Amino acid sequence: MALRCSGVTRKGTQCSIDSCSRLTDERGRLVAEPLRLGGSYCRFHARPFVTRGVEHFDGPAILFFLDLETTGVDVASDQIVELACCHAPSDPRANGAAFSTVVRATAEDTAFHVHGIEAHEIAAAPALSLAWARFLRFVEGIQMTTIQDCSDSEDEQEDRLTLLPSELPTVLMAAHNGLRFDFAMLLFELVRHGMTWAALDRWLFVDTLALAQAIGVSNLGGCAKLQCLVRGHCVGLQAHRALDDCIALRAVVQGVAESYGTGAIDLLRPLAVRLDLAASAAQVCTM
Repeated sequence: MALRCSGVTRKGTQCSIDSCSRLTDERGRLVAEPLRLGGSYCRFHARPFVTRGVEHFDGPAILFFLDLETTGVDVASDQIVELACCHAPSDPRANGAAFSTVVRATAEDTAFHVHGIEAHEIAAAPALSLAWARFLRFVEGIQMTTIQDCSDSEDEQEDRLTLLPSELPTVLMAAHNGLRFDFAMLLFELVRHGMTWAALDRWLFVDTLALAQAIGVSNLGGCAKLQCLVRGHCVGLQAHRALDDCIALRAVVQGVAESYGTGAIDLLRPLAVRLDLAASAAQVCTM
């Protein structure tokens, strides 16, 4: 019996693709291949970054904004060429720390026309394993700095250095269209390179597209794309490279939070989700 895709179309109807379909995508791949491998979705509707809700999220947290530049938009086959992130301090007037690195990729077409990163720069960049390790140190360093800033004495600070990951402030990682692209791309790249998912399993995530939907796109200028949000709310900022996009998104979210009389973290808390590790692993294996 043919297995039918569980995805829902834009019209609200169930996807018509089943495991017997011979339809191919623009790269010549069978759209039904994930269904044939036991998945629940066709290639059009597959979502490798599977999430579940967060029951309680009211403790200390640190907000980061993430963005990637890649060789393309297919999370199952394209590669990361730039990884950037910026911290959003509780005081919106503070700049916060930032991280950015170009990442080595092996693809012949690195999509220079999109991000403007030269092929020779990508070829000479650190491998993903090193870039990811540096990124994790950046995030963990902000966590430890936050703990130390809250300590009353040097003795307390010294004791804090032995804290378990679960005792640190929660990392809330935000990205625009993150669930369908940035977070999913990261997940696939980690899997492809045989690297640990541990950090993703500890963090919480928020897709700022959900913020646009919650507030109402019409209230944000009528368009949910980052470039449109930046033009409508952040005069003087431009979305371009990965770090530029991180800083621009932070400014948009902080601006919206200020208009609601709250902080950026509290604005995003209700939208936070957690990675469903088991479901994501099963989904990745079918793509």
